[in-house]
Amino acid sequence: MTVKLTDRFLTSRKAPAAGRLTFTDRTVPGLAFRVSAGTTFNPEGRRDWLLRYRPRGQAQKAVALGTYPAVSLSRARQRAGEIIAAAKRGVDLIAVEEHEAEARRMAEAKARPLSEIASAYLGSVKRLRSWRSIESRTRCHIIPKLGKRSIGEVTRADVVAFLDDLEREEGLRHQVNRCRETLRAIFAYAIERQLVTVNPVVGVSKRKIETPRDRTLTAEN
Repeated sequence: MTVKLTDRFLTSRKAPAAGRLTFTDRTVPGLAFRVSAGTTFNPEGRRDWLLRYRPRGQAQKAVALGTYPAVSLSRARQRAGEIIAAAKRGVDLIAVEEHEAEARRMAEAKARPLSEIASAYLGSVKRLRSWRSIESRTRCHIIPKLGKRSIGEVTRADVVAFLDDLEREEGLRHQVNRCRETLRAIFAYAIERQLVTVNPVVGVSKRKIETPRDRTLTAEN
């Protein structure tokens, strides 16, 4: 049903016994006010805004604009007008805003220090039998060397340099490949939670660590 929506009209609409009633605004084409049947938790029913719009050259789309009266009639019309105006220019304003929001979220995630993510990772694997070893190499080697770096700034070159330093340090050569695997697991944890998109440890080969062996010299006959 298409009507000229007013606050008086919106507040007087009763929730249907079942299903949903939809009223399309005559003032802003595409803007709809919907009243859904009541529930146990919301006997008066849900009242929300929906906008159907079509960016030039694209398929029709729909977006929820919030609930009434939290989003007023004037605000719903204003927001709908912004989206429709952009659509006429061939711009999907909702898609643009979602992309920008995701970019901001990723930037904030990448700025978190590696030490923070490493600590969260340790908490997630605390039930592993090898946890004490993982925790020890993380606290003693990974965090001191890389912990202050933003998780999104650590590169493959940083990983190689970190492993090189360990390999050169006397008494720690046996920790090189173990630290590599732990660091790889930390970044896998971060990727799974959409904090970063690349694991800089992937592509870094394991080090060939020779184990000293006793040699017995025999006299030549």
